[in-house]
Amino acid sequence: MMKTNYLAKQKRTVYLILIFILGCILVLSFFLNTYLLKLQRKERLEKIISSNIPEIGHVEEKMNVEANSTEELKIAFSSKYMLDALKAVECDKIAVKFNGEEKPIIIKDVDNSDVTQLILPVKTY
Repeated sequence: MMKTNYLAKQKRTVYLILIFILGCILVLSFFLNTYLLKLQRKERLEKIISSNIPEIGHVEEKMNVEANSTEELKIAFSSKYMLDALKAVECDKIAVKFNGEEKPIIIKDVDNSDVTQLILPVKTY
């Protein structure tokens, strides 16, 4: 049986400042009291983290990012699990790796390759 390295096969990588993404997710999850957030890439250097609750409305946070791909991406995830993963990483800059909307998100410390976090996406309709 041939073993494959899932971490090596990630096609898209986005580099984020940890404190910015952590702050965005904390604000959105606290304000909306929800655990489902969406990460969306609209323009080359912009990521949007958003949530939509019919009773409250649509809220989004935008941030500038470095990325290795210009493809549009939309992925939903649990803010609780993402916050836990981000709090475990002790660095200034992280690499967030994607392989598709229904594939796990890999979070890596840019400076320390020993630290890897895996977040499973949430399927939305």
